[in-house]
Amino acid sequence: MSTSTRAGFPVKRFGIVLAAALFVLAGVAVPAAHAATPVVLSAKITSGTTVAVSFSEPVATSMGNYGNFTGALSGRSLIGFSGSGTNTVTLTFSGSAFPGGSSGGLTVSNGTVSVSDGSSFTNGGVSVVDGRAPSLVAFSVSSGDGQTALGTVGNQLNISFTMSASILSERVTLNGHTLYPSGGGAGPYTAGYSLTAQDASYSQIPIVVTYTDQYGNTGTVNFTFNNSATIATQGSSGTTIPIISSITSNARSTGWLKVGDSITFTLLPYAAAPNAQVTGSYNGVSLVWSTNNGGVTYTGTYTVASGNSDQQIPIQIGGVTLTDQYGTVSAPVSGTDVAKMISANSPYIYESVPIPSATGNLNPSYSFVSNKDGTLTYGGDCVSPASSAVRGNNTITFINLTAGLHNNCTVTVTDNAGNVGNILRVSAFTILGAGGTGTSVNTTTTPTTGTTSTGSTTATTYTFTSFLSTGSTGTQVTNLQNYLTQKGFYSGPVTGYFGSLTAVAVAKYQTAHGISAVGYVGPGTRAALNIGE
Repeated sequence: MSTSTRAGFPVKRFGIVLAAALFVLAGVAVPAAHAATPVVLSAKITSGTTVAVSFSEPVATSMGNYGNFTGALSGRSLIGFSGSGTNTVTLTFSGSAFPGGSSGGLTVSNGTVSVSDGSSFTNGGVSVVDGRAPSLVAFSVSSGDGQTALGTVGNQLNISFTMSASILSERVTLNGHTLYPSGGGAGPYTAGYSLTAQDASYSQIPIVVTYTDQYGNTGTVNFTFNNSATIATQGSSGTTIPIISSITSNARSTGWLKVGDSITFTLLPYAAAPNAQVTGSYNGVSLVWSTNNGGVTYTGTYTVASGNSDQQIPIQIGGVTLTDQYGTVSAPVSGTDVAKMISANSPYIYESVPIPSATGNLNPSYSFVSNKDGTLTYGGDCVSPASSAVRGNNTITFINLTAGLHNNCTVTVTDNAGNVGNILRVSAFTILGAGGTGTSVNTTTTPTTGTTSTGSTTATTYTFTSFLSTGSTGTQVTNLQNYLTQKGFYSGPVTGYFGSLTAVAVAKYQTAHGISAVGYVGPGTRAALNIGE
């Protein structure tokens, strides 16, 4: 396909290409390209831990394009993502269920682009609101005369109900009569109605509760008050809907729970629900619920196990539902009274900066890293004034150490909940005697001539002033080898280097003189050598 130029513009012979051209399809002019950038129409919490972000058009996006979480989303992280290529992207967050009426915000980056033309979303904050209608968590109707029957003309019915979150408007329709309850927030809301002659002629009175929250979410629940003063919630199919009145725990005092500790939750249905099934989890663990009183209450126990999530602030149980024996599911309900924090993972520490293998410092510094805060416990030769550890790097000082080898020191961290961590074994090190260098001894010692006790033989004696161990070199090592050869403990070459043969000879000497056979020359061995034993 060849090209030519007209008025400075390239033109293809078999079709003119213009960047913003219109093409005709079925006689209608249609834009060849989409110029508008995608915008967020809404961002709503749609279930326990999910947020649906609705765009004006299908977008290509990824989990990394969402961040800067605020409000109810603050402190959480994304653990699930779906919807790229469509108008609605669903984000799944870590943590427990969002409480009713939650709100917050997030930022969508310009990595989110239009599927149709690749135009980018403009960086900006997006408000997140609760897209779930509040649920009714408690409802009651009582007859003003204190009797179980409906009563007579003029008798008052008293209505009370509580919501899972704050609502802005509410009304109750009782047998066709509209009532406007008093109350605020999540309730309780109350209303009264005096029976008329028409009402009193019924054996059952229908009651409808309608409500709207601050985000425009609406809900409707149907009830029936009958002549035995019982309540039955009804859905669109006419089936009975169970109600959870409350969920409480035995963890209402502050403190920590460690591995093996438990929380017991008690669920109270509005009416006894025999043979029902409760579904609910806590800290990511599904609970087994049971009843021992015919469904009057249900209990579920969470036991802290190693590997569960640590919780630095108390978390509440949420999203618990009750399914009755007919398969009808209640609205989800959350608890509010847990005050305990959870430490489900034992501390772990490891050495970061060891003590030099040989040092003349009787109070050396030692560094280790811990993954948790906690208290310190020491073992072996080493102790330190430091009593606590912090998350991250820690430097402590061992005090009042004696000269010699230290190979049994340990450090352990116990966290605030009482979980005991691993035993960190400090790398072995040697404390040198006064003036020692640990690796090179250059002190010159002048041999002197002495006489044996019999007076018949003369022998060379030496004065030793330094700590000597494997790796030491110099005149004092030469003298040590000569002396041990003279005493019959050493048969190797005299090299001036303290090696394994010299260490074995020193140990033999120490054994022969009742000294601990450690294989190096410390203060006790040096004293014996200097008196010519």
